[in-house]
Amino acid sequence: MFIKGDSPPRRIKKTPLRNIRSRKFFPTPMSTDRPTPIAIAVVEHDGRFLVGRRAADSVLGGMWEFPGGKIRTGETPEQAAARECREETGLSIRVAGLHSRIVHCYAHGPVELHFFTGTPDEPDIQPREPFRWIARAELPRLQFPEANGPVIDALCDETAH
Repeated sequence: MFIKGDSPPRRIKKTPLRNIRSRKFFPTPMSTDRPTPIAIAVVEHDGRFLVGRRAADSVLGGMWEFPGGKIRTGETPEQAAARECREETGLSIRVAGLHSRIVHCYAHGPVELHFFTGTPDEPDIQPREPFRWIARAELPRLQFPEANGPVIDALCDETAH
């Protein structure tokens, strides 16, 4: 019920599957922390994924990750995913499309993660250390940052269909 002159109650819009909001971060209108935009390349070739282990002394140290990093000013998330993959692994990729977008808050701050699927331009070239190709079945056994959980789950569910 609403008082005359007030706006009627708004309907809550369902969040599309591609826009996943982590349980850990629900910004309020009063929040001044803007999430850092990050582009991530989920590169697949022959049922294997390109992953690397973060340095122990880095943020989220020792965890596994897909190649990715901060989106630069004037750069699209797709461009950033391809650039970060090339810089970190030495591999050029073809970005296929957006897999998902996740907003999450870590102890070091909020992030907005843009996960893009892609394939290597030259699949015979080996990635630079610490990156390597991992079979899909191995993904759930590796410790990824918490915000990657929905992506790992989705990638593993793809084999069930």
